[in-house]
Amino acid sequence: MRSSFLSVLIAVTLVAVGIPAAYAADTPPATAPQSMELKFAKSLWESSGADKMKAGDWAEYEMPAIPGSKSRQEVVEVGDHYTVVLTKGSMMGQKQEMKTKTVYSEPDPDKAAVEKQQKELKMEYKEADDKIKVGDKELAVKRHEVYQDGKLASKSWISKELCLNGGVVRAEGPDGSVYTLLVGFGHGK
Repeated sequence: MRSSFLSVLIAVTLVAVGIPAAYAADTPPATAPQSMELKFAKSLWESSGADKMKAGDWAEYEMPAIPGSKSRQEVVEVGDHYTVVLTKGSMMGQKQEMKTKTVYSEPDPDKAAVEKQQKELKMEYKEADDKIKVGDKELAVKRHEVYQDGKLASKSWISKELCLNGGVVRAEGPDGSVYTLLVGFGHGK
């Protein structure tokens, strides 16, 4: 569980800092969409909820720590242990599109090595049940807190109802600054 959470947390962090950046529906990007491919452990296919994604699933986020930044992610393709997600956005006046293929094909990381690294980095994890309202809908979430050297490093709220972006509904830094905030989502057909 911890290595799965860590992989999702890394992916979420990439999105939270703008890789890919944010959304502007009515203005086309200056260039064609960039693309990248990510590879994760095959076991994350089910544990992350990727196996439940459908073409047309979407999520919209704001990044309050960077005023005016927002993004929209939409699933454009789902295959055998892979997904393709198009993210459109704007951040600090820059408009971007990113197409990300995520392939769930890799072996699980060595559990002992992951635990050793977490111990060396003095990382601890706590989680608790919680609820967050998104629009007019209240979502059941797990609140994950990451501590390093006994100090809070980050918090994230993750819902199983949302498959995109690792299920992240909200992510905060150690000072409580909101990096990522889900503002809407929907499911494909």
